Amino acid sequence: MKKLLIGILVLSLLFSLSFADFTEPKVRVALVQEMNSDNLIGVKFDSEHSITLGDVELSNIAEGQKYTVGIFDEELYVTRSYAESHFDWDEEMMSEYYPLFTKDGVQLFSLDEPTIMPDEFYRDRVRGAGFYVDGDLAFIITYSRITINPTDIGYFSIGGYKFRDSFSAYVHVKNKLYPINEAGIENYLYGVVPSEMPASWQKEALKAQAVCARTYAYNKVLMGEPNYDLVSNTADQMYRGINVEMSSSNTAVDETRGVIATYNSQPIGAFFSSSNGGYTASSLETWGSNIPYLIAKPDEYDERADYHWVTKLTKEYLSDVFNDMGLNIGDVIKMTVLDRTSGSGRVKSLSILGTEGEEVISDSSIRKRLGYGKVKSRIFTIENSGASEEYVLNADGSMDVLDEDFTVLTADGEKTGNLFNKVLTSSGLETLFEDVDSKEIVLKGKGYGHGVGMSQYGANQMAKEGFTYENILRFYYEGIDLEIY
Repeated sequence: MKKLLIGILVLSLLFSLSFADFTEPKVRVALVQEMNSDNLIGVKFDSEHSITLGDVELSNIAEGQKYTVGIFDEELYVTRSYAESHFDWDEEMMSEYYPLFTKDGVQLFSLDEPTIMPDEFYRDRVRGAGFYVDGDLAFIITYSRITINPTDIGYFSIGGYKFRDSFSAYVHVKNKLYPINEAGIENYLYGVVPSEMPASWQKEALKAQAVCARTYAYNKVLMGEPNYDLVSNTADQMYRGINVEMSSSNTAVDETRGVIATYNSQPIGAFFSSSNGGYTASSLETWGSNIPYLIAKPDEYDERADYHWVTKLTKEYLSDVFNDMGLNIGDVIKMTVLDRTSGSGRVKSLSILGTEGEEVISDSSIRKRLGYGKVKSRIFTIENSGASEEYVLNADGSMDVLDEDFTVLTADGEKTGNLFNKVLTSSGLETLFEDVDSKEIVLKGKGYGHGVGMSQYGANQMAKEGFTYENILRFYYEGIDLEIY
């Protein structure tokens, strides 16, 4: 027992040291929610910030200073001379020139015919992100990234949202302005975890979410994209900065600081969804690639979390969907499940029958085409296929509704009328089942999302049942390790 306790203490010490010694990566997040059609963004710095290019510090931004950032595209006079450190020039020169950050370093620009010529000038058209103070151009960012860093713990705000660490801007080749938040990955996670999982959920579930989010972000940093690593919406991970931070989710980030999930010493694809409907989906059945730690298997914890849904798709909605896809199948008649995956039993292909033809949609296209918010997962049954009217096939291949003039011969003679849901018996026409709304197709399903990797509802249920975040992650990602990046 004594040896065991010593071993535990040594491991704890090593683990503590690894937390203390790791180097925290930085992540560049394009704040896409803050982009607008006017290409103008108001930025306020709530603590003193410094503007730097490489190792050169340009100037300080006072606390409370507000800038407007917009696209700059004008013809300027350019000097090849680099500005002195901190741009310490006299007032006359400041009124004539602007510091410009280019791929070749810091240069001076003039909007007017220069009266002072410190070097050779030439005309050029300059495009970039212009920072304006009270309507006056302060400086420009072009090809090189400029970072505006807090000199102390601070933040900047755009609109009603506050973000930690540094601000920069990137001008896309299509002349679109991207505001960028460059933050330490742990600070970034403070704004991600409560955006992806309710902060009121179990602590160990929040810690599992923090590791998933950290691993995902770290993978994106390793890709080394030139302009930014992630966007701030569900195309990557939801991120709303300081505004959404909660003490419970911040604690989950702090207590897993630096921990990522790996497989064969490489960061995993830490995919997750809200609920897998009681059965995880494999990467093979979902995306066609066999990733060994993303397999299909029963999930009793998600099953106990019991996430169910019902949705009604009108035939008019479905007809519009297919018309928008350029597939004219006419008025939708019915929907039928053709095939299911062998692993998790998710719907693999659907038939949509219309008056002008039939189309089959399959795999990820099912939710994409029918609407992610309407068809929450591919584990569903069709309770009402929509075929509440009888159709007849015409000679030209089209289909018509059997109208009220349609007549059948019964033992009592000819009968005319609405004959859907009727069967001819020795006693005459009898109703088969209760009438349903012919204009709607009803789906009943379980789960929310693609179902690959961690189920958030399942993780919370596991935490309720006493499992740790390590247990949770190892259940959802087969054969992984947990390491410090």
